[in-house]
Amino acid sequence: MAVQTAEIAKKEQSPIKIKLEDGTVVDGNAWKTLPIDIAKGVSKDCAKDSIVARVIYTDPNVGKALDDASGVTDEVDEEEDQGVLWDLHRPLEGDCTIFFYTFEDSEAKMVFWHSSAHILGQCLEQEVGSQLTVGPPVELSPKGSFFYDSYMGSETISEADYKVLEKKAATVIKAKQKFERLVLTKPEALELFSDNPFKVATISSKVPDGGMTSAYRNGPLIDLCLGPHITDTSRIKAFAVKSHSSAYYGGDENNDSLQRVYGVAFPEKSAMKEYEAQMKLLLEYDHRKVGLAQELFFFHELSPGSAMFLPHGAMIYNTLCDFIREEYWKRNYTEAHSNLYPYITLYNPI
Repeated sequence: MAVQTAEIAKKEQSPIKIKLEDGTVVDGNAWKTLPIDIAKGVSKDCAKDSIVARVIYTDPNVGKALDDASGVTDEVDEEEDQGVLWDLHRPLEGDCTIFFYTFEDSEAKMVFWHSSAHILGQCLEQEVGSQLTVGPPVELSPKGSFFYDSYMGSETISEADYKVLEKKAATVIKAKQKFERLVLTKPEALELFSDNPFKVATISSKVPDGGMTSAYRNGPLIDLCLGPHITDTSRIKAFAVKSHSSAYYGGDENNDSLQRVYGVAFPEKSAMKEYEAQMKLLLEYDHRKVGLAQELFFFHELSPGSAMFLPHGAMIYNTLCDFIREEYWKRNYTEAHSNLYPYITLYNPI
Protein backbone atom coordinates (compact mmCIF):
# COMPACT_ATOMS: atom_id res chain seq x y z
CA MET A 1 0.00 0.00 0.00
CA ALA A 2 2.87 2.37 0.79
CA VAL A 3 4.37 1.75 -2.67
CA GLN A 4 1.01 2.33 -4.37
CA THR A 5 0.40 5.54 -2.40
CA ALA A 6 3.83 6.84 -3.40
CA GLU A 7 3.24 5.98 -7.06
CA ILE A 8 -0.11 7.81 -7.10
CA ALA A 9 1.53 10.86 -5.48
CA LYS A 10 4.02 10.98 -8.38
CA LYS A 11 1.34 11.00 -11.08
CA GLU A 12 0.67 14.20 -12.94
CA GLN A 13 -2.28 15.94 -11.30
CA SER A 14 -3.41 17.58 -14.52
CA PRO A 15 -6.63 19.66 -14.63
CA ILE A 16 -9.78 17.69 -15.51
CA LYS A 17 -13.43 18.53 -16.20
CA ILE A 18 -16.09 16.71 -14.17
CA LYS A 19 -19.66 16.83 -15.47
CA LEU A 20 -22.50 16.36 -12.95
CA GLU A 21 -25.87 14.75 -13.57
CA ASP A 22 -27.56 18.15 -13.95
CA GLY A 23 -25.08 19.19 -16.63
CA THR A 24 -22.94 21.40 -14.39
CA VAL A 25 -19.21 21.11 -15.06
CA VAL A 26 -16.72 21.51 -12.22
CA ASP A 27 -12.93 21.60 -12.21
CA GLY A 28 -10.72 18.99 -10.61
CA ASN A 29 -7.29 17.39 -10.80
CA ALA A 30 -6.51 13.88 -11.98
CA TRP A 31 -5.31 11.50 -9.27
CA LYS A 32 -6.22 14.02 -6.57
CA THR A 33 -9.90 14.99 -6.72
CA LEU A 34 -12.17 12.47 -4.98
CA PRO A 35 -15.84 11.80 -5.76
CA ILE A 36 -16.66 12.68 -2.14
CA ASP A 37 -15.11 16.12 -2.76
CA ILE A 38 -17.50 16.65 -5.68
CA ALA A 39 -20.44 15.39 -3.59
CA LYS A 40 -19.61 17.89 -0.84
CA GLY A 41 -19.64 20.63 -3.43
CA VAL A 42 -23.14 19.60 -4.51
CA SER A 43 -24.62 19.64 -1.00
CA LYS A 44 -24.16 18.31 2.53
CA ASP A 45 -26.99 15.83 1.98
CA CYS A 46 -25.38 14.54 -1.20
CA ALA A 47 -22.13 13.86 0.64
CA LYS A 48 -23.93 12.33 3.62
CA ASP A 49 -26.31 10.09 1.67
CA SER A 50 -24.11 8.98 -1.24
CA ILE A 51 -22.77 5.44 -1.01
CA VAL A 52 -21.03 5.03 -4.34
CA ALA A 53 -20.40 6.96 -7.55
CA ARG A 54 -20.69 5.95 -11.17
CA VAL A 55 -17.98 7.43 -13.36
CA ILE A 56 -18.11 7.56 -17.16
CA TYR A 57 -14.70 8.60 -18.47
CA THR A 58 -14.40 10.62 -21.67
CA ASP A 59 -11.44 8.44 -22.63
CA PRO A 60 -12.70 4.83 -22.53
CA ASN A 61 -9.18 3.59 -21.74
CA VAL A 62 -9.17 5.42 -18.39
CA GLY A 63 -10.41 3.61 -15.29
CA LYS A 64 -10.59 0.23 -16.99
CA ALA A 65 -11.61 -2.78 -14.89
CA LEU A 66 -9.08 -5.26 -13.55
CA ASP A 67 -9.10 -9.04 -13.85
CA ASP A 68 -11.64 -10.50 -11.43
CA ALA A 69 -10.21 -12.81 -8.79
CA SER A 70 -12.78 -11.89 -6.17
CA GLY A 71 -15.57 -14.25 -7.15
CA VAL A 72 -17.90 -11.23 -7.31
CA THR A 73 -18.29 -9.07 -10.42
CA ASP A 74 -20.08 -5.87 -9.52
CA GLU A 75 -17.68 -3.16 -10.66
CA VAL A 76 -18.52 -2.69 -14.33
CA ASP A 77 -21.85 -2.69 -16.15
CA GLU A 78 -22.33 -4.94 -19.16
CA GLU A 79 -22.69 -1.87 -21.37
CA GLU A 80 -19.36 -0.03 -21.59
CA ASP A 81 -20.99 3.38 -21.93
CA GLN A 82 -22.52 2.97 -18.48
CA GLY A 83 -19.12 3.52 -16.91
CA VAL A 84 -17.67 2.13 -13.71
CA LEU A 85 -18.89 2.08 -10.12
CA TRP A 86 -16.27 4.05 -8.19
CA ASP A 87 -15.32 4.36 -4.50
CA LEU A 88 -16.08 7.80 -3.09
CA HIS A 89 -12.52 8.00 -1.74
CA ARG A 90 -10.81 6.76 -4.93
CA PRO A 91 -9.16 9.57 -6.94
CA LEU A 92 -10.65 10.38 -10.32
CA GLU A 93 -8.28 9.72 -13.20
CA GLY A 94 -9.49 11.94 -16.05
CA ASP A 95 -12.30 13.96 -17.65
CA CYS A 96 -15.58 12.31 -16.77
CA THR A 97 -19.29 12.44 -16.01
CA ILE A 98 -20.20 11.45 -12.47
CA PHE A 99 -23.40 10.22 -10.82
CA PHE A 100 -24.02 9.64 -7.11
CA TYR A 101 -26.11 6.76 -5.77
CA THR A 102 -27.87 6.57 -2.41
CA PHE A 103 -29.27 3.52 -0.64
CA GLU A 104 -32.49 4.02 -2.60
CA ASP A 105 -30.64 2.91 -5.74
CA SER A 106 -30.06 -0.78 -6.47
CA GLU A 107 -26.38 -0.18 -7.31
CA ALA A 108 -25.80 1.39 -3.90
CA LYS A 109 -27.66 -1.39 -2.10
CA MET A 110 -25.41 -4.03 -3.65
CA VAL A 111 -22.28 -2.05 -2.72
CA PHE A 112 -23.58 -1.56 0.83
CA TRP A 113 -24.31 -5.25 1.32
CA HIS A 114 -21.04 -6.26 -0.31
CA SER A 115 -19.20 -4.13 2.26
CA SER A 116 -21.34 -5.71 4.99
CA ALA A 117 -20.18 -9.12 3.78
CA HIS A 118 -16.57 -8.04 4.35
CA ILE A 119 -17.48 -7.18 7.95
CA LEU A 120 -19.01 -10.63 8.34
CA GLY A 121 -15.85 -12.14 6.85
CA GLN A 122 -13.70 -10.29 9.38
CA CYS A 123 -15.87 -11.62 12.20
CA LEU A 124 -15.60 -15.19 10.91
CA GLU A 125 -11.82 -14.93 10.64
CA GLN A 126 -11.29 -13.45 14.07
CA GLU A 127 -13.96 -15.19 16.12
CA VAL A 128 -14.10 -18.73 14.69
CA GLY A 129 -10.81 -18.97 12.80
CA SER A 130 -12.34 -19.47 9.36
CA GLN A 131 -10.47 -19.46 6.07
CA LEU A 132 -12.57 -17.22 3.83
CA THR A 133 -13.60 -18.11 0.29
CA VAL A 134 -16.33 -15.86 -1.21
CA GLY A 135 -18.78 -13.40 0.34
CA PRO A 136 -21.19 -11.51 -1.95
CA PRO A 137 -24.58 -9.84 -1.53
CA VAL A 138 -27.57 -11.92 -2.59
CA GLU A 139 -30.95 -11.16 -4.12
CA LEU A 140 -33.73 -11.75 -1.59
CA SER A 141 -37.22 -10.39 -0.98
CA PRO A 142 -37.25 -8.44 1.22
CA LYS A 143 -33.68 -7.63 0.29
CA GLY A 144 -30.85 -6.84 2.66
CA SER A 145 -28.95 -10.09 2.73
CA PHE A 146 -25.40 -11.24 2.05
CA PHE A 147 -23.31 -14.26 2.96
CA TYR A 148 -19.79 -15.45 3.41
CA ASP A 149 -18.52 -18.96 2.74
CA SER A 150 -15.60 -20.12 4.85
CA TYR A 151 -13.71 -23.30 5.62
CA MET A 152 -13.67 -24.49 9.22
CA GLY A 153 -12.36 -28.04 8.89
CA SER A 154 -14.49 -30.37 10.99
CA GLU A 155 -16.00 -27.46 12.94
CA THR A 156 -19.41 -26.00 12.09
CA ILE A 157 -21.36 -22.84 12.80
CA SER A 158 -24.26 -23.02 15.24
CA GLU A 159 -26.95 -20.53 16.24
CA ALA A 160 -25.00 -19.99 19.47
CA ASP A 161 -22.31 -18.30 17.33
CA TYR A 162 -24.70 -15.65 15.99
CA LYS A 163 -24.45 -13.37 19.02
CA VAL A 164 -20.67 -13.74 19.12
CA LEU A 165 -20.41 -12.67 15.47
CA GLU A 166 -22.88 -9.81 15.96
CA LYS A 167 -20.96 -8.52 18.99
CA LYS A 168 -17.74 -8.53 16.99
CA ALA A 169 -19.50 -6.79 14.07
CA ALA A 170 -20.62 -4.03 16.43
CA THR A 171 -17.00 -3.33 17.41
CA VAL A 172 -15.93 -3.32 13.74
CA ILE A 173 -18.67 -0.84 12.87
CA LYS A 174 -17.86 1.37 15.85
CA ALA A 175 -14.19 1.42 14.84
CA LYS A 176 -15.07 3.25 11.59
CA GLN A 177 -12.69 1.07 9.62
CA LYS A 178 -11.94 2.61 6.22
CA PHE A 179 -12.16 0.50 3.06
CA GLU A 180 -8.81 0.86 1.29
CA ARG A 181 -8.18 -0.35 -2.25
CA LEU A 182 -4.91 -1.99 -3.33
CA VAL A 183 -4.04 -2.96 -6.92
CA LEU A 184 -1.94 -6.14 -7.17
CA THR A 185 0.03 -8.06 -9.75
CA LYS A 186 -0.68 -11.78 -9.86
CA PRO A 187 2.57 -12.66 -8.01
CA GLU A 188 1.81 -10.01 -5.36
CA ALA A 189 -1.70 -11.38 -4.87
CA LEU A 190 -0.39 -14.95 -4.57
CA GLU A 191 2.13 -13.82 -1.94
CA LEU A 192 -0.39 -11.74 -0.01
CA PHE A 193 -2.90 -14.60 0.22
CA SER A 194 -0.39 -17.46 0.45
CA ASP A 195 -1.87 -18.61 3.79
CA ASN A 196 -5.31 -19.21 2.23
CA PRO A 197 -5.37 -22.09 -0.31
CA PHE A 198 -8.85 -21.10 -1.51
CA LYS A 199 -7.72 -17.58 -2.42
CA VAL A 200 -4.57 -18.97 -4.03
CA ALA A 201 -6.68 -21.29 -6.19
CA THR A 202 -8.95 -18.41 -7.21
CA ILE A 203 -6.05 -16.12 -8.10
CA SER A 204 -4.26 -18.88 -10.02
CA SER A 205 -7.33 -19.71 -12.11
CA LYS A 206 -8.90 -16.28 -12.64
CA VAL A 207 -6.03 -13.83 -12.98
CA PRO A 208 -4.04 -14.35 -16.21
CA ASP A 209 -0.26 -14.22 -16.13
CA GLY A 210 0.71 -10.58 -16.44
CA GLY A 211 -2.75 -9.51 -15.26
CA MET A 212 -3.75 -7.34 -12.33
CA THR A 213 -6.38 -7.69 -9.64
CA SER A 214 -7.25 -5.82 -6.46
CA ALA A 215 -7.83 -6.32 -2.77
CA TYR A 216 -9.60 -4.24 -0.13
CA ARG A 217 -8.62 -3.77 3.47
CA ASN A 218 -10.82 -2.75 6.37
CA GLY A 219 -9.15 -3.05 9.75
CA PRO A 220 -7.27 -6.37 9.95
CA LEU A 221 -9.23 -7.94 7.07
CA ILE A 222 -7.64 -8.02 3.62
CA ASP A 223 -9.74 -9.70 0.95
CA LEU A 224 -9.67 -10.17 -2.80
CA CYS A 225 -12.23 -7.81 -4.26
CA LEU A 226 -12.86 -5.54 -7.23
CA GLY A 227 -15.09 -3.31 -5.14
CA PRO A 228 -16.29 -0.69 -4.85
CA HIS A 229 -17.17 -0.25 -1.18
CA ILE A 230 -18.69 2.19 1.26
CA THR A 231 -16.29 4.75 2.72
CA ASP A 232 -16.06 3.14 6.16
CA THR A 233 -17.82 0.63 8.39
CA SER A 234 -19.68 3.29 10.41
CA ARG A 235 -22.12 3.72 7.49
CA ILE A 236 -23.76 0.51 8.72
CA LYS A 237 -26.24 1.21 11.51
CA ALA A 238 -27.94 -2.19 11.81
CA PHE A 239 -26.29 -5.61 11.40
CA ALA A 240 -27.52 -9.10 12.24
CA VAL A 241 -26.61 -12.72 11.53
CA LYS A 242 -29.71 -14.57 10.38
CA SER A 243 -28.94 -18.13 9.29
CA HIS A 244 -26.31 -20.59 8.23
CA SER A 245 -25.98 -23.65 6.03
CA SER A 246 -23.32 -25.76 4.39
CA ALA A 247 -22.01 -25.44 0.84
CA TYR A 248 -19.33 -26.98 -1.33
CA TYR A 249 -16.37 -24.97 -2.55
CA GLY A 250 -17.08 -24.02 -6.14
CA GLY A 251 -20.46 -25.76 -5.91
CA ASP A 252 -18.75 -29.14 -6.45
CA GLU A 253 -19.60 -31.92 -3.99
CA ASN A 254 -16.13 -33.38 -4.51
CA ASN A 255 -14.58 -30.25 -2.98
CA ASP A 256 -14.28 -29.17 0.64
CA SER A 257 -17.43 -28.54 2.63
CA LEU A 258 -17.83 -24.91 3.69
CA GLN A 259 -19.90 -23.09 6.27
CA ARG A 260 -22.16 -20.42 4.72
CA VAL A 261 -23.30 -17.69 7.10
CA TYR A 262 -26.03 -15.23 6.10
CA GLY A 263 -26.41 -11.72 7.48
CA VAL A 264 -28.48 -8.60 6.93
CA ALA A 265 -27.50 -4.95 7.31
CA PHE A 266 -28.99 -1.51 6.76
CA PRO A 267 -27.91 2.15 6.95
CA GLU A 268 -30.74 2.91 9.39
CA LYS A 269 -32.07 0.96 12.38
CA SER A 270 -35.63 1.65 11.22
CA ALA A 271 -34.92 -0.30 8.02
CA MET A 272 -33.91 -3.33 10.10
CA LYS A 273 -37.20 -3.11 12.01
CA GLU A 274 -39.10 -2.98 8.74
CA TYR A 275 -37.14 -5.98 7.48
CA GLU A 276 -37.93 -7.95 10.64
CA ALA A 277 -41.64 -7.14 10.26
CA GLN A 278 -41.61 -8.32 6.64
CA MET A 279 -39.82 -11.53 7.55
CA LYS A 280 -42.36 -12.18 10.30
CA LEU A 281 -45.18 -11.83 7.78
CA LEU A 282 -43.41 -14.13 5.32
CA LEU A 283 -43.00 -16.74 8.04
CA GLU A 284 -46.61 -16.37 9.14
CA TYR A 285 -47.89 -16.93 5.60
CA ASP A 286 -45.30 -19.54 4.60
CA HIS A 287 -47.19 -22.05 2.45
CA ARG A 288 -45.46 -24.93 4.22
CA LYS A 289 -46.79 -23.73 7.56
CA VAL A 290 -50.24 -22.78 6.24
CA GLY A 291 -50.61 -26.08 4.37
CA LEU A 292 -49.90 -28.07 7.53
CA ALA A 293 -52.33 -25.97 9.56
CA GLN A 294 -55.08 -26.50 6.95
CA GLU A 295 -54.31 -30.23 6.82
CA LEU A 296 -53.60 -30.13 3.11
CA PHE A 297 -50.39 -32.18 3.36
CA PHE A 298 -47.74 -33.43 5.76
CA PHE A 299 -44.07 -34.39 5.60
CA HIS A 300 -42.37 -37.55 6.84
CA GLU A 301 -38.73 -38.28 7.63
CA LEU A 302 -38.80 -41.20 5.15
CA SER A 303 -39.17 -38.65 2.35
CA PRO A 304 -38.52 -35.18 3.81
CA GLY A 305 -38.42 -33.48 0.42
CA SER A 306 -41.82 -34.69 -0.79
CA ALA A 307 -45.19 -33.55 0.53
CA MET A 308 -47.76 -36.29 1.20
CA PHE A 309 -51.19 -34.96 0.31
CA LEU A 310 -54.19 -35.39 2.56
CA PRO A 311 -57.72 -35.51 1.02
CA HIS A 312 -58.25 -31.76 0.67
CA GLY A 313 -54.70 -31.24 -0.54
CA ALA A 314 -55.09 -34.06 -3.06
CA MET A 315 -58.27 -32.42 -4.36
CA ILE A 316 -56.40 -29.14 -4.97
CA TYR A 317 -53.48 -30.97 -6.55
CA ASN A 318 -55.69 -32.94 -8.92
CA THR A 319 -57.67 -29.84 -9.87
CA LEU A 320 -54.46 -28.04 -10.79
CA CYS A 321 -53.25 -31.05 -12.81
CA ASP A 322 -56.54 -31.18 -14.69
CA PHE A 323 -56.31 -27.49 -15.51
CA ILE A 324 -52.70 -27.81 -16.69
CA ARG A 325 -53.56 -30.89 -18.75
CA GLU A 326 -56.43 -29.10 -20.52
CA GLU A 327 -54.26 -26.09 -21.32
CA TYR A 328 -51.55 -28.27 -22.81
CA TRP A 329 -54.07 -30.21 -24.90
CA LYS A 330 -55.31 -26.91 -26.33
CA ARG A 331 -51.76 -26.31 -27.51
CA ASN A 332 -51.36 -29.71 -29.23
CA TYR A 333 -49.19 -31.32 -26.60
CA THR A 334 -49.47 -35.02 -25.82
CA GLU A 335 -48.99 -36.54 -22.39
CA ALA A 336 -46.21 -38.73 -21.01
CA HIS A 337 -45.68 -39.94 -17.44
CA SER A 338 -42.37 -40.34 -15.64
CA ASN A 339 -41.65 -42.69 -12.75
CA LEU A 340 -38.81 -40.44 -11.64
CA TYR A 341 -40.92 -37.46 -10.59
CA PRO A 342 -44.37 -37.07 -8.98
CA TYR A 343 -45.67 -34.85 -11.75
CA ILE A 344 -46.65 -35.18 -15.39
CA THR A 345 -44.18 -34.31 -18.14
CA LEU A 346 -45.44 -33.32 -21.56
CA TYR A 347 -43.86 -32.85 -24.94
CA ASN A 348 -44.88 -31.39 -28.25
CA PRO A 349 -44.78 -34.03 -31.02
CA ILE A 350 -44.20 -31.30 -33.59
